[in-house]
Amino acid sequence: MGKIILRDTLGEDPSHNLAEFIGKTGITATRLRPYGEAEFGDVRMEVSSGGPLIEQGTKIRGVTIRESTLIVAPCNQ
Repeated sequence: MGKIILRDTLGEDPSHNLAEFIGKTGITATRLRPYGEAEFGDVRMEVSSGGPLIEQGTKIRGVTIRESTLIVAPCNQ
């Protein structure tokens, strides 16, 4: 089973933080309205679309971090 990230870091390991997901692509695991879950490889985390609805199964990329949350956008944008 993959990991779930709820904060900006995973435990005490500073190499795993939200900044490493900026520019990376993933798939929405749930509908984002605007919050939901996405998978980046074997890592599953809570993300936000920053406003617009993004359907489950949409290819997304990390674009920025706001208030300890990874903001994502569909890859076609």
